[in-house]
Amino acid sequence: MTTATLDRQRQRQTNDLGHRFARRDPDAVREVHARFAGPLHATARRVLGDRELASEATQRALLAAWKAAPRFDPERALEPWLHTIVRRAAIDVHRQHRRHLAGLRVADQPEPEPVVHVSFDHGWVASEVREALARIPADERRILELAHFGGHTYAEVAAQLDIPIGTVKTRAFRAHRRLRGLLAHVMEPAA
Repeated sequence: MTTATLDRQRQRQTNDLGHRFARRDPDAVREVHARFAGPLHATARRVLGDRELASEATQRALLAAWKAAPRFDPERALEPWLHTIVRRAAIDVHRQHRRHLAGLRVADQPEPEPVVHVSFDHGWVASEVREALARIPADERRILELAHFGGHTYAEVAAQLDIPIGTVKTRAFRAHRRLRGLLAHVMEPAA
């Protein structure tokens, strides 16, 4: 066989695989995994620089591709489409990993002791803070109470409320943002 004949035969097999994959043929997903997992992992590793994170990105990409299979145009090449998905998955994994590391750094550090300035306005400020806390959603307020007033870490709050730590961090972020808005009139302008 000539090289051109082999190339045409490989192209037909790839096109057939793309059609079967688009129809969500279970055998096609196994073949896609066997054929492309290695190259996809290599792409993810180039993006992330870490073998474990690249494995996670590859798995996410293959799952996302399988879910999106009915939208895949089998007349197009399958491999570039898969590489696009794995690059996006690698970026998502990188962002999630970076947020996780930032959360660990914040959670591992003790909360700074609040500085209380005793002044004529102290009673009014405390009243405004209590009122602002009462105006935020109960699930966000509970997290602030446990973390800031109870002295618990986000991991301890998650365990106590039986919710994922990511949910605790998200709710805490939202609560802080809401409080900033509600207490803007109280905060001193930066010098």
